[in-house]
Amino acid sequence: MLPRARSNILEAIGRTPLVKLQRLARHVAADVYVKCEYMNPGGSMKDRMTLHMVTQAEARGDLEPGGTIVEATSGNTGSGLAMIAAVRGYHCVFVMPDKMSQEKIASLRAWGARVVVCPTAVEPEDPRSYYSVAKRIAAQTPNCFYTNQYHNQDNPGGHYRSTGPEIWEDTGGEIDVFVAGMGTGGTMAGVGRFLKEHKPSVKLVGVDPVGSLYYDYVKSARLTKPFTYKVEGIGEDFLPSTFDPKLLDDIVRVDDKECFLTARDLVRLEGLYAGGSSGAAVAGALKYAQETGKKENIVVLLPDSASKYLSKVFNDEWLRENGFLEGRPGLGVVADLLGRQKRVLITADAADRDRRPDELLGCDRDRGGYAEQLRERDALRRRDRRRPRLGAHPWARSDRGRRLLRRARRVRDLAGSVDRLVDPGGSLVGLHEPRRRLLRVRSRRRAARCCRTATIRSCRRGVARRTVRVGARREGDPRDVRRLRPPRASALPGRLLERARTAGGRRGTARPLARF
Repeated sequence: MLPRARSNILEAIGRTPLVKLQRLARHVAADVYVKCEYMNPGGSMKDRMTLHMVTQAEARGDLEPGGTIVEATSGNTGSGLAMIAAVRGYHCVFVMPDKMSQEKIASLRAWGARVVVCPTAVEPEDPRSYYSVAKRIAAQTPNCFYTNQYHNQDNPGGHYRSTGPEIWEDTGGEIDVFVAGMGTGGTMAGVGRFLKEHKPSVKLVGVDPVGSLYYDYVKSARLTKPFTYKVEGIGEDFLPSTFDPKLLDDIVRVDDKECFLTARDLVRLEGLYAGGSSGAAVAGALKYAQETGKKENIVVLLPDSASKYLSKVFNDEWLRENGFLEGRPGLGVVADLLGRQKRVLITADAADRDRRPDELLGCDRDRGGYAEQLRERDALRRRDRRRPRLGAHPWARSDRGRRLLRRARRVRDLAGSVDRLVDPGGSLVGLHEPRRRLLRVRSRRRAARCCRTATIRSCRRGVARRTVRVGARREGDPRDVRRLRPPRASALPGRLLERARTAGGRRGTARPLARF
């Protein structure tokens, strides 16, 4: 055998690099390092503890040659077990929740494992949950070893014997904070116990997603009701026995959007090909470093690879569908558009009788007033029956400028008050809204017209409906600063009903009902 060759792939587990973050951690005083556990042969940190669990089971006689390994997994533990089973000749059955990526399911089947998918949004005690299904399959399968990572103390034992000593050696003992995501709790329990034994001043910080119950339990010793979240591999809806809350010094909560966007930044800004749970750990570490503001060495564990999340975290369409990514790359925000041209702000009170419309329309004398442009346009239209341009000024070509000019033409008398030109239903868009919102504003305006037309048609069929939808969101929605519904639109159904009654019944044509 060659001097530096391995006898099998299992001997290549461990010895992952420790890398300092450069661009993502510029805004914090601490030095942030990441332990690249996704570079293990199976693609995650779970390779370490699964090897230890299987070895210990073989030593105890729990796993016999040719036996079957059964486990409830989110994917990474299954990958480690499937790799070990392929080398040592075992069969595998894995049970997974249905929120896991297709890449994880496909990779397990590529190793020859049988994969059973169960619903995510059920209680742990529910017979349909992947915990219960895994137990049932293990009880019905002969010569079976149920690894039970949530309650098997060989889980933290593997990290105590492998991950902890390696981090201590990589840092030369100069580690101040260790940060990791909270899943089964085995990583934090094993690594944390080793580090505390060698340096009691080391701070252990867990990261928990919104929807999991770890955060509230550590902060207030209360078991809150968990709910579904998108990030995979961390968080739980029950307390495993491998979780040791006494070891934790602090815990940080992150949401799905923070996890996914930070994972994408790790790949694009740091070149670290890590997945969604790695983004969660780094986002939590940066939050902790920003709150403390100390100059210290923080080590963050990156659990798995980005290759398992290409259809989700690194898929722009999936992120948009789930509300984690807005707009298209490179489009920018509304402020970018407004900053490119010189803006002229025209203000007036609708009840102000002193300022006349011709004063407003003719405010730009350098380019020729809008009133003069309007008169010239009407003269040209009467002369050659063609439609000339509105004018060279950018405001006259804007959406609001065109509407004001059209309203002024309908009024015809430019010597009246301003209130006749006031737009009752102007669409408002915030400066920092994505540019795609501008398209939605225009489409919803068209939807409002369609809804009014549908109401008139329903009256023609003899049915006068009381509800009229105008395509506007409810007021007070913090995500929508647009005002799409005209103030008098709410009175529209009542007026239609009143005209229907005065028309002598509900049957008849819609012509007398359409004057509104």
